[in-house]
Amino acid sequence: MNTSDEDLTVTLTVTATCDAPGNGEQLTASDSTQVTVQPPATVPSGGSADLSATYTDSRGHGIASWSWDDGGAGGTFSPYATVQNPTYTAPVNDGDEDVLVTLTVTATCDGSSPETASDSTTLTVQPTVHNLSVSASADPEAVNSGGTTSLTATYTDSRGHGIASWSWDDGGAGGSFSPSAGVQSPTYTAPENPGAEDMIVTLTVTATCDGSEPASAMDSVALTVRTSQHSLSVEAQAAPQVVESGGVSELTAAAVDTSGHDIASWHWDDGGAGGSFSPSADVQNPTYTAPENATTQDLTVSLTVTATCSGSPSLTADGSVNLIVLGVPSHAAVISVEAPESLPRGESGDTVVTLENIGEDAWTKTRGFVFGPYQGIDRWSAPAQAVEENIGPGHQITFDVEVTAPPLSTLSYPAPASPEQPGQ
Repeated sequence: MNTSDEDLTVTLTVTATCDAPGNGEQLTASDSTQVTVQPPATVPSGGSADLSATYTDSRGHGIASWSWDDGGAGGTFSPYATVQNPTYTAPVNDGDEDVLVTLTVTATCDGSSPETASDSTTLTVQPTVHNLSVSASADPEAVNSGGTTSLTATYTDSRGHGIASWSWDDGGAGGSFSPSAGVQSPTYTAPENPGAEDMIVTLTVTATCDGSEPASAMDSVALTVRTSQHSLSVEAQAAPQVVESGGVSELTAAAVDTSGHDIASWHWDDGGAGGSFSPSADVQNPTYTAPENATTQDLTVSLTVTATCSGSPSLTADGSVNLIVLGVPSHAAVISVEAPESLPRGESGDTVVTLENIGEDAWTKTRGFVFGPYQGIDRWSAPAQAVEENIGPGHQITFDVEVTAPPLSTLSYPAPASPEQPGQ
């Protein structure tokens, strides 16, 4: 075999010694000839070579059949192994050394007494190019100060080698690897980050294969280590921010957590103003229905949203927005009030109230004025009495109502000369 890249010259020497009988002198003679041994053809791993065969038949016969064989090396012949000059595709050589494939061709003549002959040639199949690639990942890719992440490394070796050694490094950031930095997929504990900004730690893994000529490769993944200065801020908005009595406003809330935590819970509150939240007060962006404002003054409702983050420890923060609920303009003046000066508890008495319409519009049944408890003040009770006819501007109307004293004690109340809140 000539495994070099050049022709190899072989000197073949023959020596003959005669068989002189008796005590005759034996003579010896030598002669030499040279044979040139060519290097085998060479292809890369999985490469192709064009094969050719020639023949000489002493009787001038043709060739009835051809057959090529690679000795079970695992290559393929195209279009077939039964043609004179096929193309041979070598097998993949995943080893570290050249592989010599002996290609043998057998020819059978088409004579009446067929003769068969064979010849061989050698093909060198080089190893695959040795490539080792490594990929690194972290889950999660952002952690809190001193938090942990799971590291994973994968690899591909073109020659099918295993990995002899792994090595992880955090560039001197000060974290730690568990169970060690010398395993394929460790757990990494990030260093503390007392600064005001997030820290980026570059985690690098290096792998070395177990081949006879080891190859090494590396890859890196960036890990964000959040600042330990954990704070939570909340902002609230209402649209619109001014509504009519009993009107509706869409509320929105936004939170910023410096450690990147999710918000575990939301809660809205109107400070007891008496409005309602839909679908509930425990969602981030509810719809708020304002309370009725029967006064002539605008009502300011402070809407506060409280957010609690999902961290450990968790933080809670508030945000607020003011909602203006418009009042009802005053359209009435009290002309006179006739009421009992006192009533024993639980007893009733007649009260006559005369009002004048000093507004610009008529009072109608659909926009009726009523007498009755105001905002839950029920120490006195009076049945509601609606306007029963249209009262134009400048006209008066008299209400006859029966009031009942609360069943607590005998109390006296002065009859007001004018309402404390005009319009009521």
